[in-house]
Amino acid sequence: MKIPLLEPLAMILQVLIQAVWVASSAPPSAGAASEGATLASRDWSVNASPSLIKSPPSIDAVNQFTQQLMGDGTEASAGVNTFAFKDLRKTGNLSLLVTFRTGRGAELYIIDRVGAGYEPYSKWATVYGIDDVNDVVPDINHDGMLELVFDMAFTSYQGAGHCFSTWPVIYAWRGHEYSNVSAEARFRRFYEDLIKQPDSDDCSVASTDKIRRFLGNSDAGLSHAVTWASDSNPNERIFAVEILGDIATVGAADQLRKMKTDKNKRVVEAARSTFAYGHFFGKPPAEAQALDRDDLSLAEQDKQEREDTQRLKAGPWRVVIPPIQKGKVNVTADPQSWDFLRGFDSREQCEIGIPLEVSRYYTPGGPPPDELVRLALSHAKCLANRGA
Repeated sequence: MKIPLLEPLAMILQVLIQAVWVASSAPPSAGAASEGATLASRDWSVNASPSLIKSPPSIDAVNQFTQQLMGDGTEASAGVNTFAFKDLRKTGNLSLLVTFRTGRGAELYIIDRVGAGYEPYSKWATVYGIDDVNDVVPDINHDGMLELVFDMAFTSYQGAGHCFSTWPVIYAWRGHEYSNVSAEARFRRFYEDLIKQPDSDDCSVASTDKIRRFLGNSDAGLSHAVTWASDSNPNERIFAVEILGDIATVGAADQLRKMKTDKNKRVVEAARSTFAYGHFFGKPPAEAQALDRDDLSLAEQDKQEREDTQRLKAGPWRVVIPPIQKGKVNVTADPQSWDFLRGFDSREQCEIGIPLEVSRYYTPGGPPPDELVRLALSHAKCLANRGA
């Protein structure tokens, strides 16, 4: 489960690129003519001779190629860090996997050759950086089928004050998209082998517990989180809060209620937001289970944003504010017509969520909302969602 407000937002940055990528989509520079253009004109098929796998281009060629495709001001401008060609789709053509020297961990880019053009995808692969893209493309079951394994964080980065926990999520090509296939039975052995490995610290213990929950033990890690919640170090207690939010059971919610009165302000804030936005009492809204395409049209981007907004608004309770009509805040309007800020799973969570939602309009260091918006926000309240 993602933990709103606590999740390191830097880990979910995506680069949106032009709608259609083709080899001729950008005029080559003088350097590109001899490097990037050469790569674009090579045979990307699996059976090509020489193969792009056995006879790969130079890193300069990949630099020029990706900069032509992605354009100035994108990640490609930082230069290629590591790349490889792989047969991910099993459709006859190879895919280029590449990371760039951006200094923000490692986001993996996949450029699939499709007909005369390309389909781009990207995904934050690991917070540790990728020394070799081959490390994230294993053949897990040794059956000739390659998977993509992304090391996903489920607790936040607290700097030197505390470690953070990750767990491996598996994606593979499924005919029309790169899908999350972690739950497929054929990968269960992969996860079972991982939990047999010895743990070295609290974060590796939490990672093992996370995998146990994924394999079916919903309360795995609860006793560990309760222990960490009473630690004298506030960073450890914040870590416990995030683990409890990920466990997301009634027992975890009970522990979070206690932590809302912690003596440390940061712990209280973490506990309140994790409790408010958690899904302890019902099924969470469905989340995307495929890698994002980086060449979406504006209409497709708008559609995706609307779907994301609807997921945020799902829930039997909602925070609403009165509408602004004819230059006034209409507090007498039918509450069902009030503006909808966010959905919640319970009234208790909704009430805690009111100040959290209001605070989103007050950006630190930024201009405050105008007077009418401030007045509307001051009337924010919880309302039962009749359509839920």
